Amino acid sequence: MLTKSSEIPSEQIVNVQKIRTYFRVVGPEEGQPVVLLHGFLSSSYTWRNVWGALAKNYRVYIPDLPGYGKSPSGHPPYSVDSYAQFLNEFLKTIGVQKATIVGAQMGGSIAAWFASQYPDMVKDLIIMAAGAMGETKTNMWLYKLIATPILGSLAARFFPLNLFSQRWRAAHVNKEVATDDVILYYFRNFQRTGYLQTRIGLQVRASYGSQFERFEGVMKYVEMPTLLIWGEDDPLVPLSTAYRFKNFIKNSQLVTISHCGDFPHEEYPDIVASHILEFISR
Repeated sequence: MLTKSSEIPSEQIVNVQKIRTYFRVVGPEEGQPVVLLHGFLSSSYTWRNVWGALAKNYRVYIPDLPGYGKSPSGHPPYSVDSYAQFLNEFLKTIGVQKATIVGAQMGGSIAAWFASQYPDMVKDLIIMAAGAMGETKTNMWLYKLIATPILGSLAARFFPLNLFSQRWRAAHVNKEVATDDVILYYFRNFQRTGYLQTRIGLQVRASYGSQFERFEGVMKYVEMPTLLIWGEDDPLVPLSTAYRFKNFIKNSQLVTISHCGDFPHEEYPDIVASHILEFISR
């Protein structure tokens, strides 16, 4: 039985790089550490239907990355490097020396970069729908508008719920899971700090390189066992990107989920949890 959103583990707070960082921890204290990283415009909430299965035998840590969820942003500039440095300090602060790192979307890109920079801290690596090796084109003008300091704050606060809902559902193929209550949760957070989340997301995206060339150069240094999980019909990060990761990461394997979009862990949490458990318990 998976943990549902009504059973979200209580939050804890730790200071990392002078950032009051919110995170959740669940599972036996003696369990092997597993860290779950969320994506763009998301938070620890995104793992609500996955962590229950993992926490039966593993110690699961789910942070709100700086600028997302309840964690404040800290200080710019933001980049995949700065987030990897943050994750390094976060793990040291909570006393985790080595962990399985799982990342979805932007969190997957951060996880991959972290593994290349701090390999001794990563036992296994799991990447889902990470766009750092290629994405489809999006309406960047809208993101750039929302990312502006003053106008962006107003744009996020008064952004129409129906438009947000439309765009959120468009990222899913299994749209049944994008229910009104889930969308409203993300929408409220977007209204509150969407301008900041978007600004961070754009700067992190820019740090990959204009043609994603920065990732190509370092993925060859990722040598730990790596699992790639991808939606076969992802409209934002196509399956070709998964194959690029697979080609550059030597010790990697790819599993795909049919009728699945950019949110495998939300669209099919049981399947994702099963793949994760099989991979890390082999």
